[in-house]
Amino acid sequence: MAKPKKSRQRQTPVREVLFDEEARREYLTGFHKRKLARQEAGRARDLEKRRLEHLQTRREHRRALAQRAAENAKKIEKAYGRTDSDSEWGGSEDMQPKPAEELEFEDGEKLATVTVVEDFDIGDINDSSPSHEHRPGGAQVPPRPRPAKSKNRWRVRAA
Repeated sequence: MAKPKKSRQRQTPVREVLFDEEARREYLTGFHKRKLARQEAGRARDLEKRRLEHLQTRREHRRALAQRAAENAKKIEKAYGRTDSDSEWGGSEDMQPKPAEELEFEDGEKLATVTVVEDFDIGDINDSSPSHEHRPGGAQVPPRPRPAKSKNRWRVRAA
């Protein structure tokens, strides 16, 4: 059922609609401004995320370096024959220190004297990467020589 006609009509009809041109322009351009602000906020968020990831990788790298340094120190102590318990141990009387060994090398007019206080093998420290390759007969293969550097490093070659 429909309402009677009188109740559907407005009590006071609107006579004039006024538009504020500035408010209209602000409303219409607001979409673009909000979109640009959202994009800028996303860029700033991505930049901050990358910065934090970089800081995290640097932290992990420093932690890994410290761990490797501690491991290397332990290997060196082991190669020297020292451990944590050795620092407390005073030693025994039957262990005598090895006398120093002196070697002399002469080459024409030059004379070099080398005093070996303690035998030390660098291969014991880092078994994974020996400085020289070993052959089955006990002979060592020297490392490959590097190519000679160019004397004229800054010469520009014409193409």
